[in-house]
Amino acid sequence: MSTERSAETGEATAFPSDGLQAFDLRGRTALITGAAGGIGRALALGLARAGADLALAERPGVHPTPELEAALAATGRRVRWYAQDLTDAASLPGFIDRIWDDAGGIDILVNNAGHATMDHFNRIDYAAWRATMTVDLDAPFLLSQRVAERMIHSGVQGRIIMISSKNGLQAEPGLAHYNAAKGGLELMARSLAVELGVHGITVNTVCPGMVDTGLAADFPLDWPAFERSYREHIPLQNRFARPEEMVGPVVFLASAAGSYVTGTSIVVDGGVLANQVPRLQFMQPFQDRVDDDPQHARVPPDGGPTRPDPTPVAATSAAAEPATPEQATPAPTTPTTPSPTTPETSAPDDIHVPNARTTTDEESTR
Repeated sequence: MSTERSAETGEATAFPSDGLQAFDLRGRTALITGAAGGIGRALALGLARAGADLALAERPGVHPTPELEAALAATGRRVRWYAQDLTDAASLPGFIDRIWDDAGGIDILVNNAGHATMDHFNRIDYAAWRATMTVDLDAPFLLSQRVAERMIHSGVQGRIIMISSKNGLQAEPGLAHYNAAKGGLELMARSLAVELGVHGITVNTVCPGMVDTGLAADFPLDWPAFERSYREHIPLQNRFARPEEMVGPVVFLASAAGSYVTGTSIVVDGGVLANQVPRLQFMQPFQDRVDDDPQHARVPPDGGPTRPDPTPVAATSAAAEPATPEQATPAPTTPTTPSPTTPETSAPDDIHVPNARTTTDEESTR
């Protein structure tokens, strides 16, 4: 049996032997920034349903919908909402202290709030650069810094989770400031992980791909054409992610199940980063060959008779026709000597597809 420290007392406790119990967040408090909509909304509901009490932060003037408040109330968990301007750097340590005192501690910090605009690199002025860096990099550092200090002081072996982006691992045009901020967030998380590991605090990132929230549609580009092109690059069913699909990785990292995972990134992008070139749509369609082999013919679950073989797909080549006597006897050929002046050629190494301008992975402000 492995052990970890109790979030409440700091004392060693037995690691849950039941696999599902390892994901139980009861008795822990999670702070989530940018929690009113998009990914943040899904994370709030997901962590509450896993048992966590919540401290939820949004920028002033942004309020949760009645539907979200009702769904959170139905979980039976304690939920507190806070209005906080993440661009006000000087106020962030005090913000953490207030939540710590209200909730009796913070066991899980999820830096989810984010900001992005899209433009060519030479049209991004300093104000736009700073607006992105302030929310996407400065605030996560300052919040993590103070939370980690309070965790260490109280002996809490907690979790810090950054909602980053695949843009922190791979650049996209039009997002130089956003790419830079998320890339910085990735290395900052690793830096904190190697410093906080001695205190039993883990630090990791979750990197979404394109998430279906609709907010990225506000970017100045031909959205229908862009969406068609982007979907071709997503191996997993050519679809965007749902916000709820970010919950599993975060619950894992926040729970006892992820107690030995730190300094790493979980990419949740449907395989985009793995897909160097969207070649599949130019290939022959997939053909199921299992039923072609009688040894592997499918049997109904009730053990009934084997399903009949499917109707063979019509051949597209003349080679499928029986050979005539004339075809069966090859015509004599005369050996030829290659011309020494003719260069040898080979098939191209790859299929060229015009580059498509892309946009941010998450919604612009989550």
